[in-house]
Amino acid sequence: MKKNNKKNKNKNSFLKSVISELKLVTWAEPKNIIKYSLATIVFCLILSGYFAILNLALSFIKEMFL
Repeated sequence: MKKNNKKNKNKNSFLKSVISELKLVTWAEPKNIIKYSLATIVFCLILSGYFAILNLALSFIKEMFL
């Protein structure tokens, strides 16, 4: 019975410390989350477009020589 009680105390102290740490976190505002998410999506679209054009150009060059 003592082992079970000790495990519960360790679990409770861990959860209490997690909760206290989460209270210290500064969470981003929804406005900033939307702004940074859109910036990330736009960057990914630009980068994927660049690689698509690069792929087409290289495949065209490959077809010319082979």
